[in-house]
Amino acid sequence: MTEATQIDQSVDAVISPEDAAKQLGCTVGTLAKWRSTGKHAIPFLKYGESARAAIRYRQSAIDAFLVASEVGGASQ
Repeated sequence: MTEATQIDQSVDAVISPEDAAKQLGCTVGTLAKWRSTGKHAIPFLKYGESARAAIRYRQSAIDAFLVASEVGGASQ
C-alpha cells in the first residue's frame, strides 16, 4: 500500500445518531430534543441546511460526554 492510499487511523470516527443513542442509553428522539433545546451540549455535525439534514456525532464527543457524566465511586 502506498503512502497516499493508507488510511489515517488517528482520524476520529463519525457515528450515526442511532449508534450514539445506543451508547448513551437513550433514544434518537432524546438526542434530537437535546440538540434543539441545548440541554446537553454534545457537539454534532450537520450535513445540509434542511430539516432533513444528516446528523452525525464524533465518537470522541460521545466518549467525552460519558466521562463527564460519571458520578460517585469510592476514593482510593
